[in-house]
Formats: sequence, structure tokens, C-alpha cells
Amino acid sequence: MAETALNSKHIQNQTKEMTLVKNHAEASDESAINIILHSNLLNFIIVIIFLIWVIRKANLSELIAKKQAEIAEMIKNAIEEKNIKQNQLLVTKTKVGNVKQEALKIIDEGEQVANNLSESIMNDAEKQAEDMYKKAVMSVNNQKQIVSGEVRAKITGAAFYIAEEHIKQAIDERLHRKYIDEFINNLDTIQN
Repeated sequence: MAETALNSKHIQNQTKEMTLVKNHAEASDESAINIILHSNLLNFIIVIIFLIWVIRKANLSELIAKKQAEIAEMIKNAIEEKNIKQNQLLVTKTKVGNVKQEALKIIDEGEQVANNLSESIMNDAEKQAEDMYKKAVMSVNNQKQIVSGEVRAKITGAAFYIAEEHIKQAIDERLHRKYIDEFINNLDTIQN
């Protein structure tokens, strides 16, 4: 029994020693792994090496260059568009600033055109009125001449008629007197 107890202790001691050795080895392994995993510099170097390997393997440098060129082109276009828009804004501001002056200029030009049109219309109206007056005077004179001619013709006709009637009456009276005088003369001759 004593031997068994001794063996048992010996086995326990060996187990403890193995456990210690094993723990020490694990501790050494864990400390090396911990050192490797927890070392920032080493991790950084590993990440950089990994990225370089991925970039070379996936040819990312060309993709990055293309994207960089596209982004640069987009930035260039955006800057050009911004400059164009700024120029347009300046032109618009200038135009807006000049709107009042241009409006006054347009109003002045409109007033001048209106005055010119007014004068032209007035001159044309005066000419037309003068022409109408002249035509009216001519028409009145023509009508006057026509009426005068008609009145003269009627007066002349009436005068001829009156004269004719007067002559007829005068002739009739003379003839009457002549006949009466002849009768009286004839009576004297008949009595003698």
C-alpha cells in the first residue's frame, strides 16, 4: 500500500510536473502568439504586406488609377461647370443691374416712337382734312355752277315764256287796236 501510495504520489507529481511543463510550454506559445497578435507594429506590417499582395494580385493599382482619373475628370468638369455658372451669374447680375436703365431706355424710345407716330398721324389728319376741305369747296363750287346753270336755264326759259306771252298779248292788243282802228277808218270810208 505504501508502494501504491508512493506510486500514486509519484504519478501525481509527474502529472503536476507535466502540467507545469505543459502550462509553461503553452504559456510560452501563448506569449509568443500573444506578442505576435498584440504587436501593433507587426500587425501593421502584416496588413501592409497583405494589401500589397492583394493590390498586385487583383491589379487594383490600375482600377485605382482609373477611378482616380475619373474622379479627377469629374472634379475638372465640376470646376469648369462652376466657372461657367459663375460667369452666367455675373452676366445675369449685370443684366439685372442694368434692367432699370434698359427699362428707362425702352420707355424713352417708346415715347419717342409714340411722339413720332402722333406727329405723323396729326400731319396726315391735317392733310386729309385740308384735302377734304378742298374737295368740299370744289364740290360746292361745282354744285353751285350746276345749280346756277339750271337756275339760269329756268330763268331764261321763264323769261322767254314771259316775253313770248307779253309779245302775244302786245301783238293781240295791237292787232286789236289795228282792227279797231281799221274798222273805224273803214266806217269813215263807208259813210263817206
